Amino acid sequence: MIKKNFSLLEVLTALVIVSLLTISIGEIFLVVHNSWLNQKNTMEAIKDAYWALNILCYELRQSFTSPLINPTHLSFYLDSNGDQIQDTQIEYWWNTTQLRRRQRNTGGGWSRWEVLIDNLDSFSIRNTTGKFYLIQLGITKGKKNIHFQIGARRRN
Repeated sequence: MIKKNFSLLEVLTALVIVSLLTISIGEIFLVVHNSWLNQKNTMEAIKDAYWALNILCYELRQSFTSPLINPTHLSFYLDSNGDQIQDTQIEYWWNTTQLRRRQRNTGGGWSRWEVLIDNLDSFSIRNTTGKFYLIQLGITKGKKNIHFQIGARRRN
């Protein structure tokens, strides 16, 4: 019975090959994981912006009066029950990091500020022609900068 053992050189070679395979698999995992995180951050930013712009555009379209717009503030009134009387005041406020919203009914106090978007880079709203408003915003999520633009026409 002949017993063959592995030489030291064969063992070291096998160890190097297994180590290189393990490191390669680990690097592939890290690349895939980082790609997944970037994609997740992008999708969250798109979802946040879509949700906030949906609310803002819907309310702006339903506004009872022409909105008051200044560099960091938007204010207008809604007729929330269809009786042709402005009964709800809506305010939007933004700075370099957040877009916020609050409201109050006639004779009532203001609600708390609701944060619609965190990680806000830029926000602007302008009246381009009559009842048409152009809204632009930019969001940073992770390493991604994403910019959105939407238009809304007042119905009232």
